[in-house]
Amino acid sequence: MLILAFVAQDLVLLALINTNQIGLVFPVIAAKEALIAIYLGAIIFFTRKFKIDFFLNSKYELQLWFLLIIVALLYVIIGLGTFPATGVLYEGRAIFMPLILYLLGGIMGHYFNKDSLYLHKVVKCIETATIILALSAIIDYFFLPVSFWENIKAGSLDTIKGGFTSSGSLPDNFFSVFGRRALGLAINPLLLSYLLIPGLSFFLSKKKYLFALLTFSAMVLSFSRLPVLAVLISYGVFKTRSYVKVVLVVALFLLLIRYFDRIVFIFSDASAVGHYSTFTTGLDYFLNNPLGYGVGSAGVFAFNYSDMYAESAVLNLLNQIGILGFLLYVGVISFGLFNKRTAFKNEMMFMSSAYFITAFLSPQIFVIKASFLFFILLGINNKSISSA
Repeated sequence: MLILAFVAQDLVLLALINTNQIGLVFPVIAAKEALIAIYLGAIIFFTRKFKIDFFLNSKYELQLWFLLIIVALLYVIIGLGTFPATGVLYEGRAIFMPLILYLLGGIMGHYFNKDSLYLHKVVKCIETATIILALSAIIDYFFLPVSFWENIKAGSLDTIKGGFTSSGSLPDNFFSVFGRRALGLAINPLLLSYLLIPGLSFFLSKKKYLFALLTFSAMVLSFSRLPVLAVLISYGVFKTRSYVKVVLVVALFLLLIRYFDRIVFIFSDASAVGHYSTFTTGLDYFLNNPLGYGVGSAGVFAFNYSDMYAESAVLNLLNQIGILGFLLYVGVISFGLFNKRTAFKNEMMFMSSAYFITAFLSPQIFVIKASFLFFILLGINNKSISSA
């Protein structure tokens, strides 16, 4: 329900904009944090026995979390001494939100072990929502005219969140080198592609190939190249036998040789070039100072005042909290992958691979709501056991 509320947030915002209820827009934008606080408060209130082992499994985990918090707070202090407080607050929120969601997922996993029926319900909910979202994208692409999105001012969602749109009526990423892109109920092609990854992983794991094909088709219609490529690579690595992997690698190599000019064209538009150029900038800053520059030095919001911004969540994190903070950050959430008792380890390995690949050339994994479900599932996976 928490994730469904996150997704529904944009639909509510769009309805408020079109009915001129502007005064309610910013309270709804802030609703994510309020929902998480209410959820955590409700758990503490109703259990009355809240313990650390509700979301962590060992003292070693707790020690890593303690070190990460100390290091992160140190870099927050450094950032406040150098960068605008608003930027530090925004980027700090982006860094800590996945960790909070991971802990919330751990609490869920703790209770799912007592009644596995809830875990099955969560997976079923994800699968159902994925099918609805995929169908909405396909219907949008083939049956809804561009004027539909212009009339409901879809681009205004980017504007009210502090972004920029050229027209205001359509999102700037509505068109690609392939033409218009599917939005569906996500109201954003990039958001759409990220939202479909968890459901796709469950469909593939359960061999529900018809639903997997439906989901992947919707991803392709979003023309979000990086998530689609990440899914294909992840499938090749985790979902195929060794000899098939060899065939896939050879086939991709031959395609690269045969259609090199066309492949370069696909990844040579202004958006793609922007990813590459800012990546090299962020990498240069990291190599000059691997210890980091402080929270607020890089990231999506830092684009407004810092030239350290990179189209890479990995580099943005490295430049903010340094190599030590990065290793601690990755270390604490890695328990959600490598716990051998976990309920859906294979699905999480597939998801992690897809999201991690996109994190190298996209900054959105820490700020886009579509990846929030991934961090919650990591926490659930850390605490839930395979018998559940």
